[in-house]
Amino acid sequence: MKFRTSSSGCETRPARGEPVRAVELLYTGRRIDGDETLRGDLPRRIRVATDREKAEQERLQGTHDFKEGVRAMGERRDPIFTES
Repeated sequence: MKFRTSSSGCETRPARGEPVRAVELLYTGRRIDGDETLRGDLPRRIRVATDREKAEQERLQGTHDFKEGVRAMGERRDPIFTES
């Protein structure tokens, strides 16, 4: 079993080698502390997802649609987007 990572970096399934742990957490609702989290791969995955999200936001900030969205919000109106 692998994680499926979307363009935003969201991961939707347990990584290979961790399905038993993931299922345990899902079914029991058990919380894990910081030490247990740091022993796993979660911090690296969060960093990767955060870096992807940051890169995507930086890329989109230069678009006409981004500027239109900001302008429309300031003017309290619906945006009119032109790019797909």
